[in-house]
Amino acid sequence: MKKQQGFTLIELLIVVAIIAIIAAIAVPNLLSARMAANETSAVGGLRAIGSAQVSYSIANNQLYAENLDDLVSTNFLDGRFATGGNINGYVLGGTVTRLPIPGGGTGGAQVAAFSAAPGMASYVAGPITLNTTGRYCYGIGADMTIRFMNAATPTGAMSCGSQYPSGITADGTPVGGKSGTAS
Repeated sequence: MKKQQGFTLIELLIVVAIIAIIAAIAVPNLLSARMAANETSAVGGLRAIGSAQVSYSIANNQLYAENLDDLVSTNFLDGRFATGGNINGYVLGGTVTRLPIPGGGTGGAQVAAFSAAPGMASYVAGPITLNTTGRYCYGIGADMTIRFMNAATPTGAMSCGSQYPSGITADGTPVGGKSGTAS
């Protein structure tokens, strides 16, 4: 009698089925972990923009840079932040509006204001593809607080509409804070 070596077709099909079941369990978790990492990176990018704006204003007579390209060209940010670029699935964009200094006297003295109203963002990070590269939009304003900002998204990003995390009901809610409270 000849000794047979190898696996039967049934044994191979069972192994393939087990691998498919494991993959079906793992892939959604990997995708949500990637989205969470992208969102964390976007928040970190906005913090870098806020820090760069403060550094720029210290070096430039208390004037903020008007856009990201100004911060990149003066080496306060690296090239990834240039207008039109994206970082890990998020598009970062925005501008600073120059406002007259109250009581600034003659000469039309101006100061760059991050935003017109508290809780409003001048720089916003929005996902390139909603629910694929990220779930939420974030913004940073003059108070250097990262906030959920779904009303305004940068060019090239998907609109976040009214999508907020659980417990958040309004634009401008600080990340890590609860609706209606400042942190």
